[in-house]
Amino acid sequence: MVPTIIQCISNSLRISFTILLTILSFSSSAQEESFEKMIFQLNKLWSDGNYPEALEIGFNALALAEKNHSCIQISIANLNIGKVQYVLGQREKAIYFFRNVERLSKECYIDSIASKAYYNMGAIYSELAMLDSSFYFLNRSKEIYKRTTNYIGLSRVFSVIADIRINYHYNIVETQSSIDSAVFFAQKSGDASSLNFSKTKQGIFYMQINERQKAFKIYNELLAGYELSRNLEGQKYILSLMTDELLKDSEAKKSLSRLLHLKDSIFGLDIADKVAAYQIKYESEKKENLNKILQQENMLNQAKINTRNRTIILLVISILLIVLLIFWRINVINLKKKQEELLNAQKLQQEKERISRDLHDNVGGQLSFVLLSLEGLTDEQKEKREEVVKSINESVRQVIGNLRETIWAISDEQITIQDLSDKLKVYARNIFRHSNVQIKFQEQISNNISMNALVGLNLFRICQEIINNAFKHSKASLLEVIISSDKNIIIIIADNGKGFSEKVDSEGYGFSNIKKRAEETGISVLVESAETKGVKYTLVV
Repeated sequence: MVPTIIQCISNSLRISFTILLTILSFSSSAQEESFEKMIFQLNKLWSDGNYPEALEIGFNALALAEKNHSCIQISIANLNIGKVQYVLGQREKAIYFFRNVERLSKECYIDSIASKAYYNMGAIYSELAMLDSSFYFLNRSKEIYKRTTNYIGLSRVFSVIADIRINYHYNIVETQSSIDSAVFFAQKSGDASSLNFSKTKQGIFYMQINERQKAFKIYNELLAGYELSRNLEGQKYILSLMTDELLKDSEAKKSLSRLLHLKDSIFGLDIADKVAAYQIKYESEKKENLNKILQQENMLNQAKINTRNRTIILLVISILLIVLLIFWRINVINLKKKQEELLNAQKLQQEKERISRDLHDNVGGQLSFVLLSLEGLTDEQKEKREEVVKSINESVRQVIGNLRETIWAISDEQITIQDLSDKLKVYARNIFRHSNVQIKFQEQISNNISMNALVGLNLFRICQEIINNAFKHSKASLLEVIISSDKNIIIIIADNGKGFSEKVDSEGYGFSNIKKRAEETGISVLVESAETKGVKYTLVV
């Protein structure tokens, strides 16, 4: 059974070498060339049957892979060393290296390499008659081969399973099924080596069921193929099968077996000495490299400590500078804030003085008109007296309204957008109370923003001016006011009146007064209008 596994391992080496060429195309150029060259030499020595030299190359490749810190290269090196160790009869060492491949493949997520390690462990455990372990690893390998549609791998797994059934679980139906599967996948893959391997199992099976003619026919075909391809291991194995069958239990077979065993023992001792020498050399070099690495790590750690100390000093200095910068920035902000407060106070004072002049001019003039009207009230006729009383009543209402608005703006240091909205509702409804104009208010106040008195009063006066313009000039049937506040205050006042063209001078609509107030308090004003399309004002604070 050992030679059959050797054939399988030989083919696996060729496959792994192909995978290596693909995977290493992403590595650095110098490392790839050196490691690839070693694996190529190993494969050549393997084909020539120079297993000890192949093992030495394998250890050298492993040392280089560890130096390169390449997980993929280390996995491939361990896989090839394990295969050579197996052929040299070192099953325990072979399993050790295959176990390394299993561990590394999980770390590197390399199913293609792991599947080969599982397969080889399954083959070794089958030879050791540890059938549960053998089937466990063969099934794991088979799962990966099925997932990756690797027909060569599937053929070889079924060939080993057939071998187990022939030697330990003899059952004609199950054995024939495993052989048929092995041949099927080998033919599907088009791989001659896999097909020969599966046909070898078929020949052994025919011997088991005493169909010697069929068995020898297959053996002769395989032997001719191995001779043509110069496959010495294959020739040796087929000849051993044919010799065993021809000699049966005769004394000649016993003598031949003893001779071959003695020859193998002498060869094995020589090989063992070489393997031990290569192993010791590898371990010594590994220890030397480990000592160098430890020295480098100590130097690196010291450098890290020095760097960390310098970093801490720089951080402390940086933190101090940042703290000083923060204090300086806070002082600058506070200074600017005080300057803004002073400027706002000056503007507010100017606005209060202007309001005083407005009260003197507007309210005073209206009150003078009332007084003059009252003086001549008794001399007028009844109808004219009623008209005068009506005018007086209207003037008094305007005076009271102006006084209330002015007192509201001056008395509050902060005016909220909700207060302003409520005042606008009252003002708009009063001015349009004797008209058929529909007034529509919408409030979308998610944040009740507060404004200083100057901003609030100017914003209110701008809205008043816009509503007055709509009342006097628009001839609208609908006035819509939308007040919203989130991060900014946005007020939209729109009518559906006659509007005006951009070519028409809008100063007659009080726009210059609106613009002046807006500039004083940083209010953005956008006007949209066209003839017969109405007017839309958008105010953004």
